[in-house]
Amino acid sequence: MSQSLPPNQAYSNAYGGNFHRGEVINIVDWTLFAACFIVVSLRVISRTVLTRQFGLDDAIMIASVALLLCYVALLSVAISHGFGQHIANLTPEEAVPAGKYGIIASSLAVSTFAWPKLAIVALLQRLSPFGRGVAALFWVMGIGLTFCSLLLSIFWWAQCTPRAHQWDPVGVPGTCWNPNVLGNLAYFVAAFSAFLDIVWATYPLVIVHKLNMPLNKKIYICGALAGGYVAAIICIYKITLLPELDAEAKLDPTWADGPLLIFTTVEAATLILMGSLPTIGPFIRFVLRKADPSESYGRSQPLSTRKPNTNSHFLSAARSFFDKPSKSEILQSREDISRDDIHLVGVGSEQFPGGKKPQPNEIYRSIEFMATPETSVEPSSNH
Repeated sequence: MSQSLPPNQAYSNAYGGNFHRGEVINIVDWTLFAACFIVVSLRVISRTVLTRQFGLDDAIMIASVALLLCYVALLSVAISHGFGQHIANLTPEEAVPAGKYGIIASSLAVSTFAWPKLAIVALLQRLSPFGRGVAALFWVMGIGLTFCSLLLSIFWWAQCTPRAHQWDPVGVPGTCWNPNVLGNLAYFVAAFSAFLDIVWATYPLVIVHKLNMPLNKKIYICGALAGGYVAAIICIYKITLLPELDAEAKLDPTWADGPLLIFTTVEAATLILMGSLPTIGPFIRFVLRKADPSESYGRSQPLSTRKPNTNSHFLSAARSFFDKPSKSEILQSREDISRDDIHLVGVGSEQFPGGKKPQPNEIYRSIEFMATPETSVEPSSNH
């Protein structure tokens, strides 16, 4: 494989010079995977332990993280054999396994950004149930992208006969399909993926105002799902890189695909994070309770008895953001207030406890009563 390639000097200035891209790929990939693993773990804790509402979106997101792990692990194996270096720097014994595991990892890469989209569709459906037409359209588009990514993975393996000819063209003679077949499908999958990212980042802006939750939580959900715009930008940028990278990959396959694989990991991690952040609110509130035991976050406690946090401005700000009650919670809290906690209404400020005047956001109870004088009955005397 490496015997038919130009010497290393031909690539000394390609894509930033002659350095080992594998080290950068490993750092970026494993850091992003760790972030995804932590956030999805918090999601599972929130849904299984705290709210007991584990659903289809959670299962799909767990599968997406497992797929990302397989992709990152295989890419690390390829890097251990020399993937990420110019192929002219590798011996044939290094170049063959580096190319083999790089191709296996690349075949998984196209699915890492497709599976999380299904979880996002399921999450949107839980937040605000779709009409049948919208639900059918969203699921058809999500499953369609997943099918196309699977088809691309199959084509990736089936394009050469025998398969080993892909990673060892010198040692294993064979034939391959016209590269335009795989290239055109890759362009379509990338463009379709970017389109869906934009659609599902925009849709929450349309439906979130109908949800029964405080404004701050609506902003939090929209902000998290707006990560789809970031994923779309990354995907569009990858499309612009494909022509140049495809041309270079024909000469230097272990080096040229590095940027594309890094951006694929970033895109997949962005989708996993944006689809999971809206679900970890229960865990955040649980942590705030433990961090500040003096606060009470239970719905059963009257709102009038909640004391402001004087020990930590950070905890106070976090509580006010993540634990601000909705209208239904406020109504429920008012129902739970004991009658002994409600002030009696009288005429004039002197009739209020402590002489204070009624406040606009307090609840008062008025009592009507009638006072009658007692009449004494004289005992009758018997004459």
